Amino acid sequence: MSKLHSTFAAFLIATSALAFSGAARADIVTLGLGNDAISGYPAPYGTVTINLANSTTANVTFTSAITGGYQYSFGNGGSTDLNINAASFDVTNYSNVGLFAPTGGALVGIGSGNVSDFGDFNLVLKMFDGFASSATSVSFTLTNTSDTWGSAADVLTDNEKGFDVAAHIFVCQVGSCNPDIGTLATGFAANGVGAVPEPSTWAMLIIGFAGVGFMAYRRKNQSVFRFI
Repeated sequence: MSKLHSTFAAFLIATSALAFSGAARADIVTLGLGNDAISGYPAPYGTVTINLANSTTANVTFTSAITGGYQYSFGNGGSTDLNINAASFDVTNYSNVGLFAPTGGALVGIGSGNVSDFGDFNLVLKMFDGFASSATSVSFTLTNTSDTWGSAADVLTDNEKGFDVAAHIFVCQVGSCNPDIGTLATGFAANGVGAVPEPSTWAMLIIGFAGVGFMAYRRKNQSVFRFI
């Protein structure tokens, strides 16, 4: 085997190992689609990270974004919402980081229901109060009590309108956020843009591009050889 072939083979093995060793242990979804109330403000509004601890346990973190000079935060009714791929589940270890204080509003409701224009979700969390108690980060643990999950991507499933995450969003301008002044707007956002690629996805893309490049290189060399 030539040195070039050996090097390329080693590259494929290394990137394949990256792709498949512990693949899909985490999934990140972007809150990129706002309803009419906030669609005039730039997306993304935040992200939702699903970390699979084991086949029945996943740690979820909603993180708000700062985009185009606007600070977003979560709160009030339907503060954080998921459509979970499980017939039954438990929610534990709830915590948050407040926009104006070390912690935001306390968790006052765990249920299900319709979220704005984005359909029904089987997990809807409600935080106490409004903008003054909103949070920039919300975390909790999901435990599947009816089945197992094979990967982080299996934890959620699309609802009848094609969404699997949503959140109640408050909007304020960076440098001017003040609980006494209030929010510029409040509305809802859901996963309107694709999930951020996982490391395994990036690895597979690298393999694909490398393969195309290698084949083009071989074709060029073979053409030169035939010409000579």
